[in-house]
This record gives sequence, C-alpha cells and structure tokens, in this order.
Amino acid sequence: MRAGRVEVYVLADDYAGYEVRGLLAQHGLSMYLKVFYKGKVYSVLFDVGQVGKAVIANSELLGVNIKDIDVIVLSHNHYDHSGGLLDVLSYVGNRRIPLVAHPDIVKPSIHIGNEAIRLNIGLPYSIDEVKDRTYTILTKDPLEVAPGTYFLGEIKRNEEYVPEFKGLYTIEDGKLVRHELRDDTGLAVNVDGLGLVVLGGCSHSGIVNIVEQALRLTKSDVYAVIGGFHLINSSNEFIDRVVRKLRDLGVSKVITGHCTGLRAEYRFLEVFGKNFIKMHTGYHTVLEGK
Repeated sequence: MRAGRVEVYVLADDYAGYEVRGLLAQHGLSMYLKVFYKGKVYSVLFDVGQVGKAVIANSELLGVNIKDIDVIVLSHNHYDHSGGLLDVLSYVGNRRIPLVAHPDIVKPSIHIGNEAIRLNIGLPYSIDEVKDRTYTILTKDPLEVAPGTYFLGEIKRNEEYVPEFKGLYTIEDGKLVRHELRDDTGLAVNVDGLGLVVLGGCSHSGIVNIVEQALRLTKSDVYAVIGGFHLINSSNEFIDRVVRKLRDLGVSKVITGHCTGLRAEYRFLEVFGKNFIKMHTGYHTVLEGK
C-alpha cells in the first residue's frame, strides 16, 4: 500500500522556529503526520516529547488537531520522546488510541556517567497507567499503522553504523547490564511516485540501519530521512561514514535536528546542499510524488 502524500509537522524539537510566534522548544522530539490515502486522512503522532503541555500548545499554534490522532508511535523509551504521553492522552479525552512501541520500551533505563547519575531516563510513568486509555500494541515486528505507513519494529543492526552510547544500563534478572536499546526503531511512509519518507526519533539503532530496514520491508526507494540521528557525540569519521552511506542508499533529502549535533548537520549540509534542512519546532513540509 502507498500513501498519496504525507504532511509532517514538528511539534517538539530542541530549537523553536520563528515563522509562528510563541512556539516552545524543549529537549525532545514529536512529529505529527497527516497521511493521505484515497480521499481520507490518517493522523499519526510519532513521539510525544518530554513536556506534553508544550507539544499541545505548539499543535494549537500550528493549527494541528492532535485530538483526532489515529495512532501514537513511540520510537523508544527515553523521557524526551515518551514523557509527554500522559498529557497528550488527557488532552485527547476519553477516546482510546492505539499506542505502538517495541516491548522493551518498558525496561528500566538508567544513565551512569562521569558527570551525572540519572536512575530513570526511560518512561516517567508505568505502562499500566496508559493501558486503560490506549490500545497498547508492543511488538518487535513491523506493523502497518496507517495506509503505507510502517512501524519498523526491531531494527536489524549493522554495528558499523550504530552510534556509540556510553553509560546506559537496564535491569535483567535482577542484575545491572548494558542497555542495548533494542526498542529504538523508526517509522516509514511509502509515498506513491516519491518513495520512502523515513523517520527516526533518536536513531540509537543507527539511521542507516533504520533506512535499510524500511527498504527491506517495502522494496521501495528512499527519498527523505527526517528526525534525530544521535550523532552529537560521534567522531567526524563516523559522521562521514553515515552521511556517505545515506547518499549511497539514494537519500535525496535530509531534515534533521534534535540529537544530531552541529558537526553532523554541517557535514549533511556539505554533502546534500539545498536538500539539507535543519528542522525545528514548527517546521512543516508536504511530501508527495509528481
């Protein structure tokens, strides 16, 4: 199945744009998608930021009605992508909404670093708190959540393209172990006459691996990648490897921000030129075939 077109609105990012007054930035990410298919519009909320009230306020300023969302997809469990969920659900009201995520999203997520110890950087609530307000679908398998729109499931990883993440732990069988963040995933929209629009939240699995998963799933070409790519602490060599591989995979447009980092954004600008866009809260784009 292929969508006719997709519109993407960035409701939360670390930087707020200036096209609309009053937009609120936050360390986090949330994107609202309008997927058009055969005269109908399907609404998908991909991540909910860490501050739900800011996501809601931004949606109202942008004229986006998130009360009508058809499904919520979480890219992974970190608080800056999942923390706004309770506020968003309260704003929607009594209607139960499908919530799609990887099963490991419920795992504890702990950060122990040289400069900080944070014992909970995962879901700031219990999954049981949302079960009576959502249809919770936790799956490792890909799932079509709207026409031509795919939750990508557990990402097959080529470690050559997985960004380094230090100091992250979880609990398994009562023991503290390294957190592999296997719940980190993405979303892809297959747009008729255009190709794939691939979205990453933080892309701990590697944005290259996320794109390749989308390619395997849909057997379509890729057009654009959007979201956070978690290259902020990566070496210049690793950044260059990722940028060149995305170009080799056929990516035409890169729209990125959040955890991508200035050095990586500069490299994308060098390689993709006018087809690189630094996204921000309030950014809106329409993607459709000719």
